[in-house]
Amino acid sequence: MALVIAGSVFTVQLVYKDYYDCVSDSLTSTQRQNCSELLPEPLRSYLEVPE
Repeated sequence: MALVIAGSVFTVQLVYKDYYDCVSDSLTSTQRQNCSELLPEPLRSYLEVPE
């Protein structure tokens, strides 16, 4: 079970690497909010950065 969870977390990070890089490289909150465009519609409510 632990291997499945670890593999899932790794896969999510690999697939959404562009989003995580965008968030970590953004200097302002406006730039950080614009990163949510890199996420699919269903995941935006869960992963997007709050204002």
